[in-house]
Amino acid sequence: NAYAPGTVSAGGLAGGVGAVVDATAGGTVTTSVDLASSIAAGSNVTVSSLAGRTAVAAAGGTVGGVLGVGTTFADASTVGGAATSMAGTVVAGGAVLIEARLWDTADSDGSATSGGLLAGQGTSAGSAVESSCAVVLGGSTTAAGNVLVRSTTSSNLDSDATGKTGGLVAVGIVGCRAG
Repeated sequence: NAYAPGTVSAGGLAGGVGAVVDATAGGTVTTSVDLASSIAAGSNVTVSSLAGRTAVAAAGGTVGGVLGVGTTFADASTVGGAATSMAGTVVAGGAVLIEARLWDTADSDGSATSGGLLAGQGTSAGSAVESSCAVVLGGSTTAAGNVLVRSTTSSNLDSDATGKTGGLVAVGIVGCRAG
């Protein structure tokens, strides 16, 4: 898991602030039964790779003055995967489960507020998931019960960007991406 918070503020005759935060959670889980290996059990057999990652990035900025400029950038991402390889021999007196399961969450939040006679703000928030999940079969499996092979992936992406600007001359821009 990765969490990156960043908050800045400034005030005065002329002020400027910027916050850049990046949270990346990664890793790969691999489980394998090699060609020369065997598993024999009188009951159920499970061969699995399970991985879950969460990345959260939160950036905030506030600036005020005759001239006030503020920017924030928040990026959250997950990378990696889960893989299960079955090349050996499995003999089970019950059911057999061979699986790879992956769940990822990437959440980014950016906010910027500026005020002044001349004011400007920019906010960007982005979330991304770059992962893979796979089961590779080979070898031999014998079971008295059911044989279940599955590869499942679940991704949750959330990005929020908010900008507020006030003044005699005020400019603001907000960008947001999830995917």
